[in-house]
Amino acid sequence: MLVTLAFLIVVVATGMADKGPDMFNLTVPEGPVSAPLGASVTLPCAVSPTFSVVPHKMSWHPSNLDENPVLLYENEKIQQDPDGTGYRGRVSLVGSLEQGNVSIKLENITLADRGLYVCFVHSEVWFEEANVALNVEVMGTLPLLSVSKGDEKQVNITCTSDGWSPQPALTWTSGGENINAANTVYTTDDQGLVSVSSWLLHSPSESESVSCFVGLSDQERKDGRVVPFIYTEHKGGVIGGIISGLVLLILIPTAILLYRKVKEKNKETMEKDKVKWKKNDVVAEYIKLVGEKQGVLRVLQAQIKTITTRLTNNKEALKNLTLKIQATRNLQEGDDQLLMDLAELDQLAELDKKLNVNIEGLKAKMEKLKKNEGKKMKDRGKDQKIAGSQADVEMALFQPKLEKEGVDHLLEILDEIKSSVSDLEKKVALAELRNQVAETTRRLNNDKKDLNDELQAEKKKVKDLEREKSDLICKVTKLEQDNSGILNSKTNGTSDC
Repeated sequence: MLVTLAFLIVVVATGMADKGPDMFNLTVPEGPVSAPLGASVTLPCAVSPTFSVVPHKMSWHPSNLDENPVLLYENEKIQQDPDGTGYRGRVSLVGSLEQGNVSIKLENITLADRGLYVCFVHSEVWFEEANVALNVEVMGTLPLLSVSKGDEKQVNITCTSDGWSPQPALTWTSGGENINAANTVYTTDDQGLVSVSSWLLHSPSESESVSCFVGLSDQERKDGRVVPFIYTEHKGGVIGGIISGLVLLILIPTAILLYRKVKEKNKETMEKDKVKWKKNDVVAEYIKLVGEKQGVLRVLQAQIKTITTRLTNNKEALKNLTLKIQATRNLQEGDDQLLMDLAELDQLAELDKKLNVNIEGLKAKMEKLKKNEGKKMKDRGKDQKIAGSQADVEMALFQPKLEKEGVDHLLEILDEIKSSVSDLEKKVALAELRNQVAETTRRLNNDKKDLNDELQAEKKKVKDLEREKSDLICKVTKLEQDNSGILNSKTNGTSDC
């Protein structure tokens, strides 16, 4: 019994150690992780508090749940890129699972690798996930500056640069000080690379040069510089003045018309860009919302799977407990039979006492009979001396008969004594059995009480798990209805949990 209990304690302790803590969190960087195009990058993730993730499930996958996992660890085995996506041969586990570190390394990164990655750890009793953002850095072209004439002795300076990732910052400086741009526009090509274009009105007399800086940070940026030219008036003869005047009369309206067209075109482009930005923001918000809904749905489905497994295990435990209780009842029935045997033993002991009394009575009667017969023979000898020889003859005839009756009676008594001895041996054996039955009954009563308590506790667990499973299924149904409502741009109804 003690050995079995110790074994169960060891098994339970080992099982609890493998299950991990009741709750845990994942530690990831607060900001995005950045690396140049074509380089290698580590996506950090670790469990807190620290415990071994070896017996549990772990995965990395893009935030888009429709994509295949980047890395999957299950059944104590890493399955890299199981469905043959673009991560094969480029991803590896760099953390120590025994220490709770589940970080991965992604090599030869491309622009397609940009975005959010989900670190997911699932133990037997809890699960958690966290997002890690990856930026792939691409340096764009040198800024290209151009100058054109503006209004009131000002020039229009434009700065453009292409091929950046992520979106770069653009700043203007003149004389060592920052100046504000009139407008800055960002566009993205089919490959996801960003182009930036900015322009401003500047007076050439304010400084000798204007610089445009474009970059991802203060340490990683490119610059271009331009010296604004000053438009001057030339004096000539009357004819030259007239010709110049005529040319100006022609050029000024043309320039004004061209400027207005360019201004209107820039305004139209800005409006289109604003609409495009708003549309992109709406799409991004929609994708984010759907992703969050799908993430919650995925977590709830994992919870339902875990609870279903636990429910099955608890039902199996209930079945085993029921079998144990039935075995206890069978032992109890055996105890009842032993008690009946003990009652029969008591009856045999009482019979033994009666036999002992009868034996003592028979012995007393035999002694009394011998004394009476001896006395009679002596009296006959005194009263009938003449007939002495006849009395001797009668005594000789009576003595064998008396001895035969005594022997027969003694044989009967001997048989009864043998029977009593056999019964006494049974009595001793049953007495020992009675002690064993008493000990077994006490132990079985204790085991029966413990099993009943455990059975009630397991029934309560099963009931709680079924209630929790029902609540989760209700939440999943509601989330699916919410997702359907988002896709149809309206709500079709909600379910009451």
